[in-house]
Order: sequence, then C-alpha cells, then structure tokens
Amino acid sequence: LCAGVEHFFLYNHESSSKDHEAILAPYVEAGLVTLEQALCDIHCQVPTYQALLQHHGSKCVWLALIDIDEFLYPAEPSTLSLSTVLKSYEDHAAGVCIHWIIYGSSNHIEAPRGLLIDNFDQRSPTIHPVVKT
Repeated sequence: LCAGVEHFFLYNHESSSKDHEAILAPYVEAGLVTLEQALCDIHCQVPTYQALLQHHGSKCVWLALIDIDEFLYPAEPSTLSLSTVLKSYEDHAAGVCIHWIIYGSSNHIEAPRGLLIDNFDQRSPTIHPVVKT
C-alpha cells in the first residue's frame, strides 16, 4: 500500500495453517484484499492466473503477477508510488516488463526487525535476464 498498490488478489496454495485468514481479515473487510484458493491441476500458476484474469482482470488498469517473496518498488527514491510510475505508460504501453534483481542477506546473521525493504538493501550488481510482467 505504501508503494501505491490499491488492491491485492492473494491466492493461498495449500497452506497448512489458517493464521493468514485472521491476519488478512481487516484488509479483506476494508476491501483492500481479495483472498481465494489457488486452482491446481498438475501446476498451479497457470490455472490460478487464468482464474484471476477471468474473474478480476476487468477491474484492473494494471495487474502484477508476483510471488509472495517478490517485491515491486519504484527505482527512483523521489518517486513515491508505483501508480505514479505506471501512469507514464498508460497512453502507449499494454504492459511493462521488470527485470528480477536478486537480493542477498545484506550481511545479517539473523532477521532484523523492521521492513524487508529497509533491512535488505544489498543486491547483485548484475541485472537478471528474467523479467516479470
């Protein structure tokens, strides 16, 4: 939300715990999160992505398909939100590709308190060839 995301569509894939439901309940009630079960045949991503697009795609101007351990954050510190960045593409782009950037431990032995984006700021200087769309 602090990066400019307006809504999250979260898909649970065989979680053995129900803790996430209680944690997410206030966000679901506020209309910020839609929580559904992943659809799986042999694989889960493609059927789940298809269901997401079929049921919710028309509700979105921009939609990012990212895993729980991936982050989208504007590269320019002066740009405070993803919506600001994406607005510049609205008139001439049907999609945006973003390269993976691989982050490491930032020399932490144990996980520190606080936001991941504040504590894990050291990354590979090489831009990964894989992109997210």
